[in-house]
Amino acid sequence: MNTTISLILFKIEENQFALHLESVERVIHAVFITELPKSPDVIIGVINLEGEIIPVVNLRKRFNIKSKDIHPNDQFIIAHTESRVVALVVDKVGDVIEKATNEIISNNDVLPHLPFVNGLIATNDGLIVINDIDNFLSLEEEIMLERALINT
Repeated sequence: MNTTISLILFKIEENQFALHLESVERVIHAVFITELPKSPDVIIGVINLEGEIIPVVNLRKRFNIKSKDIHPNDQFIIAHTESRVVALVVDKVGDVIEKATNEIISNNDVLPHLPFVNGLIATNDGLIVINDIDNFLSLEEEIMLERALINT
């Protein structure tokens, strides 16, 4: 039996990505980020969202996309992993789409060494990379982040 999944699309530069919708809490406009000393390179800092301190993940660094300053019209996707809530900096959030599981290309077939990629979708405009948010941070990065958060 073929099932469908719901994905939220977003862009960084011209690159298209997606997240499983059930992991997304909300989308907000960019806000001030406080640096977090001794955190992993992929963590820009933290934001205070309604009293909750949330680490901000630099997807540009994770995917080797040219770095840029965060602008007020950038957006943060607030999403939850198995262990914490994170904010993902993106240029633009797009639509929510439904895809049949048989339309998704397994990352093991194309990108087996990228643990933070869950699969790919082929479109007329190119590929959409489906992110595995639970694996964005390596175990070492998780430990570094936890230590940095405790020491703030």
